[in-house]
Amino acid sequence: MRAKFVAGALLLVTGVATAQQEFHVQLDGASAVPAITSDAHGFGRVRLLDANGRFDWELYSIGLDAVGASVWIGDPGSNGALLANLGGSGPSWTGSSANLSPTQIADLRAGRFYVQMASTAYPQGEIRGHLLASPYDFTTHCTALQSVPPRRSFSTADGRFSMQSDRKLRYSLSVENFSAMSASVEIGAVGQTGTPLFNLTGNSSRFAGASRPLTDDEFTLLQSGQLYVIVRSSANPQGEVRGQLVVENIAYGIPTGTTRGSCTLSSKGTPTPGAELSIDIVGGRPHGLGTIWIATDVGALRVGDMDLLVGGQAALIPVVLDYRGQMNVTDTMPPLAVDDSFFLQFFGSDPNQKRKSLYASNALQITIAQL
Repeated sequence: MRAKFVAGALLLVTGVATAQQEFHVQLDGASAVPAITSDAHGFGRVRLLDANGRFDWELYSIGLDAVGASVWIGDPGSNGALLANLGGSGPSWTGSSANLSPTQIADLRAGRFYVQMASTAYPQGEIRGHLLASPYDFTTHCTALQSVPPRRSFSTADGRFSMQSDRKLRYSLSVENFSAMSASVEIGAVGQTGTPLFNLTGNSSRFAGASRPLTDDEFTLLQSGQLYVIVRSSANPQGEVRGQLVVENIAYGIPTGTTRGSCTLSSKGTPTPGAELSIDIVGGRPHGLGTIWIATDVGALRVGDMDLLVGGQAALIPVVLDYRGQMNVTDTMPPLAVDDSFFLQFFGSDPNQKRKSLYASNALQITIAQL
């Protein structure tokens, strides 16, 4: 099925987003030490803003009245040392910190920082989660118009790049409408000629493999949109097509409602003009009805036994799931004038049941890349 979900999103985005090195977190009671039985959870991100170690945070909790949030240094399964108490209250915690030391930055990048949220019932912490460097899934839609200087051609290449635990970047790139001679990833901003980072392994129509391990600085460049793919041909040895590597999506929150833990929302494709973006729903009610919410902001509100993970203005796209409880919505990204994010969540129901059958998926943040 094809639906104009992108058109709804374009009515909502208005600002410009920038990227630093990001670390995301999912919090729950099972991760606390000792583990706590709780239906509360949380999510959010910390951004390392500069080389001096200044960081900021944006954290949300659902299902508990948080009386404190803090960042600690320690390994999973053990209690560590307090680094900082975070500013905020209730379901939302935002602010910025003083500088981290080089050792603390290394601990953050190694996954040794965790966030803990306390409640009146559990003043030592009800939910907890480790900060992990992400996003780690990136895509590219290569065209001749992105080349330097730009050209017009029907040649394209589309690829997906995923950061592995060993810091190697695993890739798969398909070429259309031309025969490729070579391909590489290079460092450079949009519209600038850059410097080579690593070559891709493949043939005239497909490249697949893994890079060497990226350094921390190279991973920061990747997250910040400063790496691009260039594919060369015999006709254009300096570059037949080129495409910036952009974040595919950021998933957050958990499925809730009567199918708690089973209905998931995901996306594939490059969120940039001319590329195809696909939204998939899996684990819903067979032949069930539902709505995809496309919103301008994050949400953190419990309604009954469902969690509303999107907020602000919203466009609603009704959908019908198939006999497997699945759905695919695909659209081509039109020309855009802004870089910004929109937020997606699916809400469903079983037509053969009453209100008790309502359920919700996790949520996605998708950042439009204006290239």
